[in-house]
This record gives sequence, C-alpha cells and structure tokens, in this order.
Amino acid sequence: MKLSIEIKHSDGKDKLHLIDPTEAVQEFAVSAFFGYCREMNGEGTLVIQRERPKPDEKNTPRPEWYETGIKFKNGIPHYRTRYWCPNPNCNHSGNQYIGLHDKTTECHECYTVMEVNPATREVDENGIPKRDRFGNFFRAEKLAGVTVS
Repeated sequence: MKLSIEIKHSDGKDKLHLIDPTEAVQEFAVSAFFGYCREMNGEGTLVIQRERPKPDEKNTPRPEWYETGIKFKNGIPHYRTRYWCPNPNCNHSGNQYIGLHDKTTECHECYTVMEVNPATREVDENGIPKRDRFGNFFRAEKLAGVTVS
C-alpha cells in the first residue's frame, strides 16, 4: 500500500500532494513547500495529512471456509462454533472450528472448557446441524461438566 501525504498552507491557496515518497523526499518537499508558501503568502502554518489507503475489500479474496463455515484440517471437516465464555473474569466471545462429534470447545483467551450444542434444532440428512442465521453450526456458552475417574 502506498503512503499518501497532502500538505496545505493555512491560507488554503497552495497544496502539495505526495504519493509514496521516501523519507528524504518528504523532508525536502515539506521544507521547500514551506519556504515557497512563506515567500508567496507570508507567515502561516502547514497542515500535513498522512494516510495509507485502506485495502480494497472487494478485491481481497475470502477463504472458502469464511462463507461455508467449514474448515478442513488434515482432510477432516471442522464446523464453525460460536462461543461466549462463561468465565466472569473473561467474557470473551469468538469462533472455534470443531469436529462433528466434539462435545466441548475452549475459550481462546482463558481456555475455559464449554459444552457444545447445535446452533439450531434441525439437522440435515447426514446428521450435520443446520446453520443458524449467523452461519454457525454449533454454539457454546455453558461450562462443560467435569468428570473425575
């Protein structure tokens, strides 16, 4: 991404626009432009705006799993699971991708283990839960039961 710099004199009469200049060019251009403006317009201040253009999201391809909600890890499908950490000291929310028969998932931040449930009450002919309106196959928000053997 290119750096864009616009320099304006406070009187609004003169401005200079630099696209992706080196640091040396930036320093030279600012001092030369300031000198020119002072000669032509008298005392004043320069307003310098620097910005990098935002990436063009339309041209940035999204991974397939972003749309399908299914990531393949070593050829095995993992399904998008939305979680809300029940740990009162954390309260993080995020997505995990889990196997079809996984019963738990964990928080990315504090590693609290949560019980996984289908996101909807419907399943397809392959036993895969149907996605909710946000594209999640599963949800997790309750602490998983702990069993000690």
